[in-house]
Amino acid sequence: MQLCIDAGNTLIKYALFKQRKLVHKSVSNEFDLLLIQSLIAKYKPTTAIVSSVRPINKTWLKALKQALPVLLLTHKTPLPIQLDYKTPETLGRDRIAVAVAGFSKYPKQNTLIINAGTCITFDIINEKGVYKGGAIAPGIEMRYQAMNHFTAKLPYVTKRAPVRITGKSTNESLNAGVLNHVCFEIAGAIQFYSTHYKKLHVLLTGGDSSFLAKRLKNSIFAAPDLVLTGLNEILLHNA
Repeated sequence: MQLCIDAGNTLIKYALFKQRKLVHKSVSNEFDLLLIQSLIAKYKPTTAIVSSVRPINKTWLKALKQALPVLLLTHKTPLPIQLDYKTPETLGRDRIAVAVAGFSKYPKQNTLIINAGTCITFDIINEKGVYKGGAIAPGIEMRYQAMNHFTAKLPYVTKRAPVRITGKSTNESLNAGVLNHVCFEIAGAIQFYSTHYKKLHVLLTGGDSSFLAKRLKNSIFAAPDLVLTGLNEILLHNA
């Protein structure tokens, strides 16, 4: 049994895998030592991997390392793919994980992975297993907050389905500008990469993936646990 921990900007996810089968997933806002101890006691994993885009609580990490062997993901961790990136030390660990997961799902095929979370990231891995880089854009919630924060009069509105492309009120216009145009961006990115990479597969993951998948007409595959799947693949690769 393997324990995979993904500490994102907003949430921390804990997953237990039996080889490549996901058997349990938990979520917390902060590093939760009691939750970790209960998961270890119940599932008895023999190894763990931690990926974090936020500072790691040292007490929490020390306690985890005392319980079982831990692989802390960095750009130097041996991977089943090659990183073609000028500054690999700055590459988000979640982006590394989804690239590995994409190559694992579609080996020897071109794959674009779109991770719609706090930020929306686009990552491309080619048929040779080479990670070629990608793009980072503001996520849905970040756009709503930014328009409210950096203007004097625009309100903060909650996420909801836009009723039309052209808004007839300020709230409708904000929703149309965020939700419709995120979909336009994603569709445009898919079209661009499809012209440069033959027979491109597209994977959509992240907290907003299910919401966006219903509104995108492109042939994409929604995979909500792709970061965890990639971490598990990296852990198995290093076993």
